[in-house]
Parts: sequence; C-alpha cells; structure tokens
Amino acid sequence: MLAGAMIAAFALNVGVGTERLVQITDIDFATGEITITNLGPGSQPLDGFRFCSNDNNEVARYSGAAGLNGITLAPGGSLIIHFNNDSPGGADRIDRLTLGGTWATPLGPDAYALGLYFPPISFGNGATMGDFVQWSIGGVPDLNADFRTDEAVNGGVWTDLADWVPTTSTSLGITLNDLAGNELHGPTDYTVNEPGGCGPECDVIGGDADVDDDCDVDISDLANLLANFGSAAASHNDGDTDFDGDVDLTDLANILGAFGVACP
Repeated sequence: MLAGAMIAAFALNVGVGTERLVQITDIDFATGEITITNLGPGSQPLDGFRFCSNDNNEVARYSGAAGLNGITLAPGGSLIIHFNNDSPGGADRIDRLTLGGTWATPLGPDAYALGLYFPPISFGNGATMGDFVQWSIGGVPDLNADFRTDEAVNGGVWTDLADWVPTTSTSLGITLNDLAGNELHGPTDYTVNEPGGCGPECDVIGGDADVDDDCDVDISDLANLLANFGSAAASHNDGDTDFDGDVDLTDLANILGAFGVACP
C-alpha cells in the first residue's frame, strides 16, 4: 500500500520535500501585490500553507489556516496575493482578506519580514518554513520585525539574522533573482526595484519604460525586453517596465508607447 502511494505521488509530480520550491518571488510595494511561484518541476498543492508576517510594531501575524486550501500551483505557476484587497479576480489572484487571519500592516519598503510555512506547521520550527525574506530601509536590522528570523536561519532558508534586503524610502518593491529553486537566500538574491531616475518623461502606467536607465527609450530598451520576453520574474533592466515580476505584452506596449522619448 505504501509503495503504491509513493508511486502515485511520483506520477503526479508531487512529493515530500517539494514544498520549499514554492517561493516568494516578488513583492510590489507600489501595488501591494505579493507573488509566490512554484519553481519545481511538478504541481504543488498549497493546502495548509500559511504566511507569517512581522514589522516594526506587529509580530506573529498569521494568515488563515485554510486560506490557501484548494489551490494548486502548476510548474512555473504563480499566485498573486493582493495585500490591498483589490484583486480583479482570476484563478491566479486572491485578496489578503480571503486568506483570513491577520497580517502586519502596512506593506512597504521599511522593516518587514515575511515567511511562508507548509504543513505540518510549527511556527517556532524553521523546518516547516518554506521560504522567507526580510527587508528594511538601508538594510538596518529591526529587533521587532526579525521575530521569526531565527527560525528562518535555523531552517536553512535565510542566511543570517543580521541580513536584510536594503531598500530605500522610494523603493517600488523587491524581486527574487535566484529562480533555480535554491532554499537558502539572502540579500544578494533579491533585486530592489526603484523608480527611473531620469525624469518623468519615460514614466508609463505602473512603471518606467527606460529599462536600461540611459535616459531615453530606444532600440536598446526594446532589445532587453525581447531577450527576456516571457520570463516569469525579471528585473526592471531586463524589460520589466511595470515591476510586476515578468516581461510580457504590457511591458512591450509600455516601451512601444514611449519609444523615441528622451527623459533628461
């Protein structure tokens, strides 16, 4: 019976140890969108998965125990959590309130830590933590927001208690740049997304069309986009004009709409 169950699980590409391949790949402060992606080769049910969030004045805030039940991520598939409860609907989007439980608020560039747990969950045991990231302005440690960082370090999903992704007060979000499915992450595994620095002329809806930051929108920006078109999670410099963690038709439209514009 046990052998049959193991064979069935293998056939579905679901097995023990695949839970950590579901990782937090993008956090958009501007839109309030948190993206988790299945970086594994097989489908992964999210039954019993829960978030833990901490910031500079709230700790141990847990999403609902059944909030992700019934959701399965296909290989390469993503789920976007709308922190501001403004989801347009769709199978790949869900509001924070729908998940239930409580969250540290607000979601912004300063002093915040976010962990994703899988069952059987013990919040004090890092072995049940699938992924973790913490950030703060300037990378300055925060003794409140790091409430669960010890567990993340002991569980092998974060490098060190003192390691924080360094943001600025104007950061638009952070994006995971290690999409190989590695469990251990630290600040260097994330790209901090900042507004374009060349002026408002290159600004487009939701972002910045000057992806190579040379103060114009030209063939170089288009080439960067085309080289990474269809990527699940890319940096702004790879053509992600709207900072949503992928390079798609929206980004192409943004660049074409601003093509030829100089933004001194």
